[in-house]
Amino acid sequence: MLTQLRAERPAAVRLYPRTEGYILDAFYAGELLEVINELGLPVLLNPDQYPAYDGLPALAASFPNIRFVMLRQAINQTRYTRPLLNKLENVFFDVSIMMDTCFIEEAVSKYGSGRFLFGSAMPQYLPAGALGLILYSRISDDDKAAIFSGNWRSVQEGIRWK
Repeated sequence: MLTQLRAERPAAVRLYPRTEGYILDAFYAGELLEVINELGLPVLLNPDQYPAYDGLPALAASFPNIRFVMLRQAINQTRYTRPLLNKLENVFFDVSIMMDTCFIEEAVSKYGSGRFLFGSAMPQYLPAGALGLILYSRISDDDKAAIFSGNWRSVQEGIRWK
């Protein structure tokens, strides 16, 4: 698997633990996650595939080189987002449907913009809401640029192909 990943050089890996019927943790998926961790590949997780929030801290701690990207983190999940931003450096959030009033401003002020990633969520959603969320937020232009593209470039720079 490692040889194939190095040959194909994917930008990220999308995992489907619930669809494929496995538990995404160090015990059950450790062999897979160790390879991904060695390469420093980002792991993209759809909301219906998220590991249990109570297990995510242990998962992120066990595999510190994996950047776990939580896609379509929703308004009602900010009670999980705040502690994850505060305590885990390798968990990132797509803002495509993060429509909590002033949450982006609050989070960027408190934690910085470095772990927010712009995603359109197309084709399920239109990108207008996510664009408006960032464009009209009261954060600096540098933070907006980071969210739109700079943070993803930083995530990609963490991949170790050699």
